[in-house]
Amino acid sequence: MIQIRFKSRPDFWKKEQSGCKPNTIREFFDEKDIRKKLLDDFIKDGWKYMEIVMVNTDNNQSFTRTITDVSKYKGFYIISWRT
Repeated sequence: MIQIRFKSRPDFWKKEQSGCKPNTIREFFDEKDIRKKLLDDFIKDGWKYMEIVMVNTDNNQSFTRTITDVSKYKGFYIISWRT
């Protein structure tokens, strides 16, 4: 199973963890970031099983969710998951 990991500010993390905001928007500045390639592959190949791990920047708590969609808009990746 493929997992990608992102940090999230405490105010966003709480909403994401509760399911109130089941998505995140990311921009990559390093073309070599493996997460960018994995997300591009998800978009290109259609649905495949991938999980996202969101880590609270304040206390390092984390949660894991199954990614349901990855969309790209003007260089930003919109990652959605099932709660």
